[in-house]
Amino acid sequence: LLVFLSCGVGKEPDPQQGSGKGTVALFITDNISFYKQVVSTITGVRLVNSGTGGVCEVMTDPLTLDIANLTNLAHYASLAECADGKYNRIDIDFQKSVVLMDNKDETSACVYTSYLSESGVTNPLVCDPDSGNCTLSIRGGARDGSVTVQEDRYNDLGIDFDLKQFTVADFGNPACSVTMTAVAISAVDMNNSGRSHE
Repeated sequence: LLVFLSCGVGKEPDPQQGSGKGTVALFITDNISFYKQVVSTITGVRLVNSGTGGVCEVMTDPLTLDIANLTNLAHYASLAECADGKYNRIDIDFQKSVVLMDNKDETSACVYTSYLSESGVTNPLVCDPDSGNCTLSIRGGARDGSVTVQEDRYNDLGIDFDLKQFTVADFGNPACSVTMTAVAISAVDMNNSGRSHE
């Protein structure tokens, strides 16, 4: 999945000078995948400033979608008002369960068990055994790893679930497990890749 953050995309609201807030529009995207379907439920997305303790809930309503259908698209997911400033982390909550369909139209009920970090290291996911929700924290799309929300502007936030990097073990078996990855990309990267906003 992809989280995308940029400024100046779409119609901007009438400025309310000095509001101290910016509007964040959340988009989810993907690139080409081996799988025909990857059906997942995202349950929340937050921007976090771990230095100040500031948190902005960008998405709170669960969204179930087929990530594989988002090749070259940026799917609009949510709109939120956030305090302006820099955030150094994006927290993504999602259901542990995922349903995959391969190119032979065979399906498998699987679970997310780990994630591939930006440095290429596989780490276990932190998941709640009762709710089945997992949380993945990623850096923002700027060079310094931050996400900037500009005051009195629309700020696009994009999350890319990079399905090309997903690995699946025991497809078709009850023990099917998925190692996933997600990265934030900039508005410029999103537009340069030809992804249309829907």
